[in-house]
Amino acid sequence: MKLLKLVALFISSVFLVGCIDITVTDYAPSVDREQNTSSDSYMSEQEVYDGLVQEMAKGNLLIDLYGVFEDDTLTAVLRRIENDFPEYYWIGYEYYLVKSSGTFMETTSTVSFHGADAYEPQVVLDKLYEIEAASNQILSSIPQGLDDFEKALYVYDYIANTTVYATDRKGVDEIGTWDTVYGCLVLGEAVCGGYSKAFSYVMKRLGIDCGVVTGEVADENGENVGHAWNYIMIDNKYYWLDLTWDDTDDETDPVSHTYFLIDDMRMNKNRILHKEQFFVPTCYSMEQNFFVRYDSYLTVYNAEDVGQAMMSSPDEGKVELMFSSKQAYDAAFTSLFENGELWSLTEYADISESVSYSKNDNMYVLSIQY
Repeated sequence: MKLLKLVALFISSVFLVGCIDITVTDYAPSVDREQNTSSDSYMSEQEVYDGLVQEMAKGNLLIDLYGVFEDDTLTAVLRRIENDFPEYYWIGYEYYLVKSSGTFMETTSTVSFHGADAYEPQVVLDKLYEIEAASNQILSSIPQGLDDFEKALYVYDYIANTTVYATDRKGVDEIGTWDTVYGCLVLGEAVCGGYSKAFSYVMKRLGIDCGVVTGEVADENGENVGHAWNYIMIDNKYYWLDLTWDDTDDETDPVSHTYFLIDDMRMNKNRILHKEQFFVPTCYSMEQNFFVRYDSYLTVYNAEDVGQAMMSSPDEGKVELMFSSKQAYDAAFTSLFENGELWSLTEYADISESVSYSKNDNMYVLSIQY
């Protein structure tokens, strides 16, 4: 994200259009517009937050606030807004802070977002409505009676099945829709930022605490690259999840759950958090982990336990197994495939002649499609 501070006289027009259904704190300028003649009337972080959110909800990308504040305050506020309103897809685009003051005029700070729809509020609002409509389609399809784990899993799979990774945008410096909620939910094409913001947005609409963090992860070449993923609270405990890495875009096995509700230890195996974050939870539990919930988290290899996991699997013709150690993981692979023990499990599942599998040697996960 780029920040450019300009000191100049700046006169702007504020576009007034219909407001979308977002509840925000009423914005009251901290400076008396008729009496202020100096540039030392500072706005609090909350005042900046309230003022920006009120105007952003109207689709305004050129926002005047009557008072002054530091660049660091704006950075902190935009982190808060991005966490609270991930649907504001233009946050993360290039933006500028312009400050103007004079003896006979009030002090004004103008936040200007660039590269996003040329300041046309109605275009912005139309896209917000499209985002809301796309999320409504997801919400209306969720079966009745699900708990928070099941709702999160449903949305996780839904987004993975309706979004493709924007491979041609990977590593591109410019910011586009592929890094936004709009790209993921409306256009169906996104990179990690779009996936994670979209998931957070839908979770927030469900009343489930969820947010986005950024950091680095080792790619297929072993090089660290920028990445974004989520944290979520289920049953009063925080967990990590990474929808981007679990969306395989594979026709035969489109969705994995290797990174669905994992703890700090497993997250830290190949991810490094950036130091500056809005919030970083402590994720110590595996109680609601996908593999734990479906009886496929195994501490030792036992063929009968694999059979039981097949019966408990939510996906017909597929079982995903996570092992607590490399020893158990290696024993399972050797026994099931090299020694052919998989074929002895026909009493637990209807195993076809065509069997395929995928492995994650880092997370000790074995996925079998039968």
